[in-house]
Amino acid sequence: MKVLIITDFFYPHWTGISKSIHYLTQALKSEFEFCVLTVKYDRDLLDEEQVDDVEIVRKSYLFRFSRARYSLSLLFKMLRMVTKYDAVLINSPCTNVLPVAIITKIFSKKLLIFHQGDLILPKGTINWLIERVFDVMSFVGFSLADKVATYTDDYLKNSRILPFFKKKAHSVLIPLPFFKDHSSKVKETDLTKKLAEIKKEKILVGFAGRFVEEKGFDILLEAIDILGKKRDELQFVFAGATTIDYENFYEKNKLAIKKVKKSLTFLGLLNDQQLNEFYSALDLFVVSSRSECFGLVQAEAVSHRVPVISSNVPGARDVVKKTNFGLSFESEDSNDLAIIIEQAIDKLVQFQKNYLLVKKYFDYEKAKKQSREFLKG
Repeated sequence: MKVLIITDFFYPHWTGISKSIHYLTQALKSEFEFCVLTVKYDRDLLDEEQVDDVEIVRKSYLFRFSRARYSLSLLFKMLRMVTKYDAVLINSPCTNVLPVAIITKIFSKKLLIFHQGDLILPKGTINWLIERVFDVMSFVGFSLADKVATYTDDYLKNSRILPFFKKKAHSVLIPLPFFKDHSSKVKETDLTKKLAEIKKEKILVGFAGRFVEEKGFDILLEAIDILGKKRDELQFVFAGATTIDYENFYEKNKLAIKKVKKSLTFLGLLNDQQLNEFYSALDLFVVSSRSECFGLVQAEAVSHRVPVISSNVPGARDVVKKTNFGLSFESEDSNDLAIIIEQAIDKLVQFQKNYLLVKKYFDYEKAKKQSREFLKG
């Protein structure tokens, strides 16, 4: 079966929305023939290349808005390619979700949509209007789809869009290759030395991702400030980019960052190997997001046996709720987050007793089966 994947972001744009589709193709590439049609967000990228046995076709963008780059030429390329494929899979949110859906049905091809979260923009009237317009386009696109999926039943029930499609929407956990043996000693590097030095006297609490409003790092900064006044053994370490070209949230939080600078270490953007070193050193991981369909970072963390504290929002809370490998806090409540972090620190050993539930939740073969059934219809 040949599947054409349409996505705004893909390799080497290494964020959750693109990583997840990469993991899907790698898990099932022996059973399906995949081609990824995506936006050429960097002018220096190749127009076409083969990566890990998957063909990638990139088309230049016409203009950019916030995080997205809109490509009209992607639609023309799709028109030339779609007849060669049995199915089209839209990685949502997608700027071209409506025209891609229409083209797919015009050519009588199976239309699949994997929804990785409703569009969430920074607060403001204009952004709110943009979200609503995007919801309408997505709604029509989803109406045309043969099958729709997202990570969890929790998000399926609480999304702005998905509850309208109960008959065709399913929860599908993409096969995640994280749960290999991390017990062997991590190779000593400058990063491991730095983290080991901090860990001699501190309990390491990690957080990671794009430093944007949606991730709720301002809530965490307030909690760090609260904790710093009574728990000097905690050190918070951040892995990720702080300079985001479409959102200046880091700059807005400069004063809050300055207040907690003794308890906070910025590691910068890390590659895959460095991320393994980062997670291996942690005692606890925090997902403070205001909205999060799932959050691959928490899957990466728990694969290293690191318990997670997650905000009590649809999707993100699912892992903790079903495995008891961590705790959840009330979203937007920094005081509650501070309390929950203290509670979690006292339960670190206890959490490890639940790790078998984590492995069951992320069962690779079960996830492959779900993904295979989703693609085949």
